[in-house]
Amino acid sequence: MKNRKVKTTKGTPMEVESYDSNIKMFYCFVPHLDMTLTIHPSALDLNEKELDILKMEMTQNEQKNN
Repeated sequence: MKNRKVKTTKGTPMEVESYDSNIKMFYCFVPHLDMTLTIHPSALDLNEKELDILKMEMTQNEQKNN
């Protein structure tokens, strides 16, 4: 699965790489920093339904890779 492009509530573009259900955080690649950071779900500019879908997609992707 391709990384999903999202923005933070402040408008910073990033790509969600995965979701860690243990710490309830997303791993996101931030292009202008050339880094992967852990991002809390509330920092993403997504509504509750979109967040749930994204978590589900990332969890399924993680299970397929294992």
